[in-house]
Amino acid sequence: MPLIDPKDPDHKQIQEIWEAKVRVFRLKVPDDVTALADVWQRICDLKSKFSENNTQWSAKDDNFVVMMRWADLSYVAPTI
Repeated sequence: MPLIDPKDPDHKQIQEIWEAKVRVFRLKVPDDVTALADVWQRICDLKSKFSENNTQWSAKDDNFVVMMRWADLSYVAPTI
C-alpha cells in the first residue's frame, strides 16, 4: 500500500465507513442470544457504535424481545 500524504485530497485518504443496522432478537432463540452477545462484544471492542436498545416482554411469545440499533465501523483504502 502506498504512503498516504495528509495533503492528498479526501478521495485519496482512508475512508471510515459506518453501516447502520437494526435487528430484533428473541431471547428464547439460542442463535439470537449468541448474535446479540456478538453485537455487544463488537461495541465493547469499539468496532461498532451503540445507538438504541429496547427490551420488552412479549406475553404472546412468553419471551423477552430486544430491539437494537447500532452501526458497524470499517475502513476502505483509497483506489489509486
